[in-house]
Amino acid sequence: MPHPFAPAVNRPVSPAPWQQNVVRISVCLLLVVRWAMPSLHAQPVPPRTAVPRAADTVPERSAYDALRVGDVAHGQIVVPTNQVLSPLGRQVTFSGRPTDVALSPSGRWLAVLNRGEVLIIDPENGTIVEQKQMRGGSYKGLLFTPKGDRLLASSMRGRIGVFAVDDKGLLQEKGPINLPAARAGNALPVGMRITGPAAEDSGESLWVALNLNNTLAEIDLASKSLRREIPVGNAPYDVVIVGSKAYVSNWAGRHPGPEETTEPAGAGTPVRVDPRTHVASDGSVSVVDLKLGKETKQIVVGLHPSGMAATRDGRYVCVANANSDSVSVIDTASDQVVETISTRPDEKLLFGSAPNALALSGDGHTLYVANGTNNSVAVIDFQPPHS
Repeated sequence: MPHPFAPAVNRPVSPAPWQQNVVRISVCLLLVVRWAMPSLHAQPVPPRTAVPRAADTVPERSAYDALRVGDVAHGQIVVPTNQVLSPLGRQVTFSGRPTDVALSPSGRWLAVLNRGEVLIIDPENGTIVEQKQMRGGSYKGLLFTPKGDRLLASSMRGRIGVFAVDDKGLLQEKGPINLPAARAGNALPVGMRITGPAAEDSGESLWVALNLNNTLAEIDLASKSLRREIPVGNAPYDVVIVGSKAYVSNWAGRHPGPEETTEPAGAGTPVRVDPRTHVASDGSVSVVDLKLGKETKQIVVGLHPSGMAATRDGRYVCVANANSDSVSVIDTASDQVVETISTRPDEKLLFGSAPNALALSGDGHTLYVANGTNNSVAVIDFQPPHS
């Protein structure tokens, strides 16, 4: 999801309020699903090119002109971008603008971060079992605790909502985690991960990318207190933990030097831009040594690096580059990019697939990438460095 405060970092125009009244989720293609679908694996995937599901026939022109945002016959829908889609799987409809999803450890509940609330959905039948108000839902950051009895939700208001989850999927607010702001009165929490106790006398740690602070924060989950903040790149978005290292995607890349062309980024810090186009021109992933508590390296990747995922064995970290139509694959042994995978349905198509989130199958051999502008999920045969 693009940064609402950063004009120098490319972002699409947001839909008008009247366009936001219908929202759908394709349950079987949500990127939190932890199993692979046989029907997808049955089709061969060409090397280095992802193949999304082909669209069905759209209505004839005369009927198309009369369409409105929402439902259409035969399972097709019209979205606010005026595209007619034939989505795969069961659809769950509600008002709002969902920005993140999380599956509980047991797979029993699917949580959705909406702009003004948190929802709990039963993925087996697609019913909404809970809608709990939370004003200012962020554009990233939703996480169940390892036991599945707590749900953490990032807020645009500079805090993290904490909710107890009971056996029926109902939520009870438990008081937020408040975060210190470096500028604009808002730390803007986004991506989150949890790690176990670092020592016998410490509890679980919550690692949070603070977008406007340009830091990675460590929070004691038991006391909800801040342990430390570690400086990273510009406009951090997501984080994954591999052993004693954290990898943080930086939307705006490395911090600019004194002689480089920059542009303002709203409430954020200035970003590197192309001197000709004045469009953001850098993307990076910070490597953080959690024992030393400092960034040790920044790896240059594609533009607007967003969602991240690590293989189960920790050998590779993948990052979706929304403004480069690609995924960068990082070898965690060398901390270098060993492969760049295109996510466009066809290399002859124009730029603009906007991959912004991803997930790996349980066996680690299939990578699913959300192509935000294509309204599709790319399915990639993941075999680095020859995916």
